[in-house]
Amino acid sequence: MRSPVALAITLAVALCSGLAMPARAQLVRIPGTTVTLTAPPGFVLSRKSPGLENPDTGSSITILEYAPERYAELAAAFASPKTAASRFDAEGVRITRIEQLSVDSGTIPVAIGSQETRNKEVDKYFALFGGTRTDTKTVLVTMNIAESSELGHSGIESILRSVMLG
Repeated sequence: MRSPVALAITLAVALCSGLAMPARAQLVRIPGTTVTLTAPPGFVLSRKSPGLENPDTGSSITILEYAPERYAELAAAFASPKTAASRFDAEGVRITRIEQLSVDSGTIPVAIGSQETRNKEVDKYFALFGGTRTDTKTVLVTMNIAESSELGHSGIESILRSVMLG
């Protein structure tokens, strides 16, 4: 049996080396897509659309795939909050800002805003993946995060950084 000191050292080394993952986070392949991502706690595969949902909070992560040629067209919508708002306005989405997020494959644009649905306000995130010569798809990740969700901005960024195509 190991001593408590030895166990503490082993755990510290695992944490520092990145081998220890959050207990509830798991990598999930989204059926019908080329996307794999880390599912946040409480999220399960959606029965309504390709992606994940949290039945307790009503939050969702939806994956839409397009041909690689569509990347330039979709990327143009992320040029400013105004252009993103005009692209997503048909759904009643208010875009307040555009951020660039560093991920393993480079930098992705993320449009951030909100939407009122069923008398509830949800935070909206649209992230665009693709655009490189090796990408076989352009992927739009849409996140609808309810106020009751425990996911904060850093949690959203962690999920987006976990997205893998192909």
